[in-house]
Amino acid sequence: MADAFVVCRQLGYERAHAVRRGAFYGKGSGLIWMDNVKCTGKEASLEECRGHPLGSHDCDHSEDARVVCAGTNNFTL
Repeated sequence: MADAFVVCRQLGYERAHAVRRGAFYGKGSGLIWMDNVKCTGKEASLEECRGHPLGSHDCDHSEDARVVCAGTNNFTL
């Protein structure tokens, strides 16, 4: 769930509500950019988390994950 907290924080939300793994909502079809992501939950963005180098992976879309965020969205451009 630490990975989800980082995703939600990066998107401007207060917290993560749920994580859906294993292509819960269906498999994606685009490029896979991240694999084996390991966050502590303190990172400001996914780029700060450990994992394979960006664009390097040994998985397919059956391992896709979705995150449900909660709280006020404070994202600004």
